Amino acid sequence: MEGLRLVHAAFCAAGGRAYLVGGAVRNRLLGLPCADTDLAGTLSPEDAVRAFCGIPGGGARIVQRTLGTVHACVGGLEIEYTPFRAESYAGGHVPCAVRFGVGMREDALRRDFTVNALYQALDCGDVIDPLGGLADLSARLLRAARPVPAQTLRDDGLRLLRLCRFAAELGFSAEEGTLAAAAAHAHLLAEISPERRLQELTRLLLADARYPGGRGGTAAGLALARDIGLLAYLLPSARTFVPFARFAGLPDSLPVRLAALCPDAPALAADLAALRASRRLIQDAAERAELSAPKLYAAGERSVRALRCAHGDEALLDALALLRASGRLSAGRFARLQAAVRDLSARCVPRSERDLAVRPQELMALGLQGPALGRALTRLLRHVRAHEQDNERERLLALARPSRCKPRRRGASWQ
Repeated sequence: MEGLRLVHAAFCAAGGRAYLVGGAVRNRLLGLPCADTDLAGTLSPEDAVRAFCGIPGGGARIVQRTLGTVHACVGGLEIEYTPFRAESYAGGHVPCAVRFGVGMREDALRRDFTVNALYQALDCGDVIDPLGGLADLSARLLRAARPVPAQTLRDDGLRLLRLCRFAAELGFSAEEGTLAAAAAHAHLLAEISPERRLQELTRLLLADARYPGGRGGTAAGLALARDIGLLAYLLPSARTFVPFARFAGLPDSLPVRLAALCPDAPALAADLAALRASRRLIQDAAERAELSAPKLYAAGERSVRALRCAHGDEALLDALALLRASGRLSAGRFARLQAAVRDLSARCVPRSERDLAVRPQELMALGLQGPALGRALTRLLRHVRAHEQDNERERLLALARPSRCKPRRRGASWQ
């Protein structure tokens, strides 16, 4: 890539070297796409900024002084650069001390797993492997970067979740010593902020969609998280006996997959609130959990009509997918109910007063005010749900005229 060759020349001219590092190298070797271009090298942040800015059309700035992180752009290529460094932790996720000027091996040891501690020269493309990551990549193993795995995990408890996520995304297994250390240090996840835990849980639940052909990865990652003992720090109410293989049949939707883990709507809402999830995510996930009860669909299409009016097409289709994936709905019944929802949607059967072809202001012009206006809207909505062909402005205005607002007999919508 031309941009990286320019970076190599600029760093060499400044007396330094830069290398592609981490997931960018790992994914290239695995033949997977990678959106990030992460570099590490020998120049200080200030010298790196000068080197990037010396490239025609290049620019850079320091975005995190403590870690020495530089954000640069060269020929439209977005780059994140950090100097080789060593880190010390005192718990949590952020290092309490950073030391620059170290060699490549020490920089590699601060990373999470050996497969993420590979460096690639920008000029010739040679891969430098300080920790044996190439062998682990070939064996599809996730091994802690440090010789004592517990030290890698104690440095940053979030790596427990990253272990499960990478297993899910890449289809790798945890190396035996790393797995044992993770199980012994599951409690470290409690030191990580709720927001960061939710962020990694989100990535884990959506791992099936991370790379092409990745179906089934989420199931493996969740099983690993369960075996290590992490679910108690994520969703304490999650059903640990869930057959995770069923996740492969679910839509790539975070609310749906959360509801699959915990079908108890109130408990799920409480767990997500503890993770400081957004109000919208809590509402959507709890709604899908609530709708995933088979008894709600006992009346077939009549049930679908009522539930669609209350919850909408997307939530209802998601809940049906949940029921089908869990085996609580037969293939035939699922197909019939799904077709009923889509038919109602295609026919634009109104769900709420907002879907009526007449606005409240137009009814007010007929002299309908206050409670009378509310009753008229309710009756119009009830009428067009049964007779969707009448959802036209002139027809609704005619039906809503005050002289017609009283039902003539039981069962009649309008006089």
